[in-house]
Parts: sequence; structure tokens; C-alpha cells
Amino acid sequence: MARLPKSRKAAGYSVTQIPNLRNLRNWTREDALLWLRQFLMLVVGLFFFSLALMLSIYANVGANSWMVFHDGIAIQTPVTIGQASQLVGLVMILVSWLVGIKPGMGTVLNMLLVGWFMDLIVWSGMLDYATTLPVQLGMLSLSILILGVSTGMYIKAGFGAGPRDSFNLAMIELTNMSITVSRWLIEASVVVLGILMGGQFGFGTIIYAILIGPAVGLGFRVFGLKRAPKRDVKPATSGGS
Repeated sequence: MARLPKSRKAAGYSVTQIPNLRNLRNWTREDALLWLRQFLMLVVGLFFFSLALMLSIYANVGANSWMVFHDGIAIQTPVTIGQASQLVGLVMILVSWLVGIKPGMGTVLNMLLVGWFMDLIVWSGMLDYATTLPVQLGMLSLSILILGVSTGMYIKAGFGAGPRDSFNLAMIELTNMSITVSRWLIEASVVVLGILMGGQFGFGTIIYAILIGPAVGLGFRVFGLKRAPKRDVKPATSGGS
């Protein structure tokens, strides 16, 4: 009888348990197929996540908050927008690690693949800048929808959080702020920095900020991500998460 995939708690949500690579010698055929399936889900999810980010640029009405920042870096330095994303992700991974949040395989792959896919999309010429308001709004709406669904997809894959999620957790550890306030301050800061560097900011950035929450909620529902049951635990005595 085939075994049902186990689930584990990740960021408060039950996701599929990935077979541990350290136990590779003990894997069954089912373990290998499960790992491969989930890995493909991760890669496909990150590709569509990257596509959504680039759609926010090509919509030409103001990009996703992080893309305003990455666009600004790309304008002010010799790096591409994908490389800017990778460099920012690397810094966030290192900062998070110093705080005690170790990166997982999914964290590193998120940092690498999203940047590569973004540059691939630019290089391929598959997108053109929108020039009329209906097309701009259509591309922006599609970007938000794809980003929400693809977020649910790559989290469901079960390889762990992305660099920005880890960095947000690190800031909570350092400042003891709520996750909502921490995330708002981080994203507001990167938008301001991006604007100062010439990154693409506009009313689309504000629309993105308002609608991305519901879009991610939709993505979680599509992939069946549900809150894991809470367990009674003792309050942490020092910087736990």
C-alpha cells in the first residue's frame, strides 16, 4: 500500500514532509518520487513567482515593493535586476543566520532561482512594457494573482521559507515587534530606498500592497495550506521563534 505523504508544520501551516537528503541511502522508491515531485513543485512555483514580479515591472504603473528596490539597485549599479534580487536575498540569509535562523534548501534555492528566472524572462523578451491603461491594469492584476497562487505553490512544496520571510523572522527576534509591524516597516523601507534610487514606483505599488494579502490567501486555499493545530508550549525564555 502506498504511504500517504506526511505533513509538518512550517510557518504555522501544514505542508508535505520532504524526505531528508541525509537519509538518502534509506530512501524507498516512493520517497524518491515524493522528493522529485515536491522539488518540481518548488521550481515551477518559483518560476511563476518570478514571472509575477516581472509582470509588476512591465505593467509600467509601479512595481511590487521589493521590485522597486531591486529595480533601483539595477539602475544604480552594473548588476541586472535578477542579480540585484540575489544579492539582497544573500544579505538577508546571512543576517538571518547571524540571528540564529539557519537557511534551508528552499531558502537558498529561492534566492538563486528567482533571480535567474527574472533575468531569463528579461533575456527571452517574452514581456513587453504596457502602454495603455487597460493593459497596464490587466498585467498588474495578473501579476498579483500569479504571485499569490505561486506563493502557495512553493510553500506547499515543503522546502522552507524564502530569504525575505527568514529576514522578517530575524527582525522579530531582534526587535520583538509583531510580524505585521515588522513586515510593514521592512517593505516600507525598501520602497523608500528603491524610490530614492530611481526604482519604478507608482499607484500600482500601492494597489499591490493592498491586494497581495488576499491573493496569497487565495494561493494558500488553492494548495490546501491550513493552519497547523496549536500545541501548548511554555513561553520561550530567550529569542525563540
